Amino acid sequence: MADRDTLAEALARAGFAFERDVWCASWPADEQEAFALGQTRNALERREAVQDLRRAKIADDLLAAGWRPPARIIETVEDLEALPAGAIVLETGWAGWDSDPVPNAWLRVDIEDVGLQWLDFGDSGEYDHSQIDLPVIVLWQPITPVSESPDGL
Repeated sequence: MADRDTLAEALARAGFAFERDVWCASWPADEQEAFALGQTRNALERREAVQDLRRAKIADDLLAAGWRPPARIIETVEDLEALPAGAIVLETGWAGWDSDPVPNAWLRVDIEDVGLQWLDFGDSGEYDHSQIDLPVIVLWQPITPVSESPDGL
């Protein structure tokens, strides 16, 4: 199935119908409820409440269908250093491709008494950003920084 068809199918599963502009008894129950809860508001605010609910439902369905935003490319040291502990990046601008075509993957860690550093997968040392060849692709970034999570790293 083409990506476009997959996206259209996910939108249809979310119950999104472009023809639903004005209140209608055929709306799904959750949209009728959102509209009814806003009875003390003006018509525009009630409509916005329903549209917010629809956007949230579509986002949930698209994420459940596996959609992810395009990979983030980092090209500056400042952006690299802004990544939280737990982030994983892959070098894409590595100068050694001709002689050693294996790019480095790096894990951002918070080391006690040292601070944020980078670990090269397959190596036991800790490094600062100067060892990383930019640009990099962010493979994973924690939603909640590891230092704030109850489990830590």
